Amino acid sequence: AAAAAGQQPFMAPFRAVALSARVSSGEDQLQFVRRNLYDLLSLLAGGKPKISLTQVQELQLLLAEGESLLSPSASFGSLMPFWQKGDSAASAVEIPVVQGFLLQRLGPNTTLFPALELPTARSSPRVVWPSGAASTPPGALPSTPQQPDAGEAMCAVASVSGLAKAMVVRTAQDRNPRLKLARIFCNHQSTVYLLHPLHHVAIFGCTQCTIVLGVVARLVTVDHCERVRLVGMMRGLRVSNSTEVRVYNCVNTRPVMGGGNHAVELAPYNTYYPALEYHLLQCGVNPRLNLWDQPLGLTRDRAASLLPPQHFCSVTIPFAPAGTTTCNPCPLPAEYTKELREKVNAASALIEQIRQVASRSKDRAEVLKAVIGQFREWLVSSGNIKQVLDILYYDDRGDVS
Repeated sequence: AAAAAGQQPFMAPFRAVALSARVSSGEDQLQFVRRNLYDLLSLLAGGKPKISLTQVQELQLLLAEGESLLSPSASFGSLMPFWQKGDSAASAVEIPVVQGFLLQRLGPNTTLFPALELPTARSSPRVVWPSGAASTPPGALPSTPQQPDAGEAMCAVASVSGLAKAMVVRTAQDRNPRLKLARIFCNHQSTVYLLHPLHHVAIFGCTQCTIVLGVVARLVTVDHCERVRLVGMMRGLRVSNSTEVRVYNCVNTRPVMGGGNHAVELAPYNTYYPALEYHLLQCGVNPRLNLWDQPLGLTRDRAASLLPPQHFCSVTIPFAPAGTTTCNPCPLPAEYTKELREKVNAASALIEQIRQVASRSKDRAEVLKAVIGQFREWLVSSGNIKQVLDILYYDDRGDVS
């Protein structure tokens, strides 16, 4: 039987396997890096006995460093003592020396991948959002991006978990200035809008969800998800162990496809909201550098497929946070632009046809009644009626969570 709105359903087999895998996968990955660290460094160094800072920085796909692991002030490798003085960044260091330094400090990344209190069939949905006043008055945007101060070293973390047939909306006006990391995990048939800048977003164990992100300064991870639609702008993207996931994205580095994926589709970014360009400036993400169509596979399996243009459509965000952006700042490939224009023209032609029929008919009310009736039937049969009701509820109450 279907679960009531807002209550977590009994766990599907796919999600149960995902959650059990979560317990051991982090430790397995850590041990893999420990065992193969010398070979990884040697590979990055091109087989030479020494390695440079530029080569070591390629490890940021696997490793992070720093007290908070979220600090934007230093790139990976720059905190290592070998490359901290003057122009020594260009110098090379013996591989065993770098290996020994890393092995002494290597541990699980509990900041990005913490032990989670996983929801069960009896638990209530949780939206944990750090309290704290926004740095600007509601409805206003600062003229220049604000830099974090030393007091923000301890970052705030938000989480959205255990939702079923529900909607959560958060904008920059709800955002604590220290908020860096968002975790979205174990949600079912829900819609999540996080329309503000973040550093990292971890999505795990979600099924049949739509997740719309603002701008992510660093990495978005998608793990053990099924039938999820993700929309966002980000510096990096990693997808693993997921099925029927479609990502509409603008990503400044090649999307990384891990193992265990099936029917993952990538598409260009397809939406906007009023504060988007300001958030891009805050996060340092370039909307004109989009490598969405160049996935990097880490296994022999097919990395991901590209969404055919005929299946491409735009996403309309039904909320209006303050800002000046009026169109998608990320250029679309020509074939996707053409397909989108044709769909818009077809919708306009249909609207005009209905208008003409209604104006010529003697019983205009009956025509409009028939059109509205068919539209309502489509809303119910397609499952979109729940989204419409959620939006109406949000307009009345300010949130659905």
